[in-house]
Amino acid sequence: MPMRQWTWLGILLIGLASLPADAHTHPDHAEPRVGHRVAASPAQVRIWFDHAVLRGMLRVETAEGQLVTRGAVRASTADPHLLDIAIPQLLPPGDYHVYYEVEDTHGHTTEGDYMFSVGPGGN
Repeated sequence: MPMRQWTWLGILLIGLASLPADAHTHPDHAEPRVGHRVAASPAQVRIWFDHAVLRGMLRVETAEGQLVTRGAVRASTADPHLLDIAIPQLLPPGDYHVYYEVEDTHGHTTEGDYMFSVGPGGN
C-alpha cells in the first residue's frame, strides 16, 4: 500500500477513535437534588436524564434499607427525559436512597443511585 493510503487510513482510524463510545443515558439532575437536604418531605422523586427515556424502575428506601416506594414508571409525555414516582407518605427526618434503572430510546439500560436527606436546615 502506498504511503499516502497509509496516511489516510491512519487519519480515518484516529477520527473513529475520537467518536463518543458511551451512548448510555445518564442522570442530568434530580429533585430532591443529589446529596441535598430538603426541609420537608417531598411529594415525589423526579429524575431528568440527558437522553430521552422510555421506561424505568424507581425505588426509594430509608438509609437502613426499608422500602418507602417502588414502581415501574414510563417517561413523562410532556418531557421524555423525565421519570418520576410519588412518595405515598410523609418522610420523617433522615437519609433516603433513590435507586433507578432506565431504558433509553436506543434500547440501552442504565442503573444507578443517589441519596438525599429530609430535615431541618434544608436547602
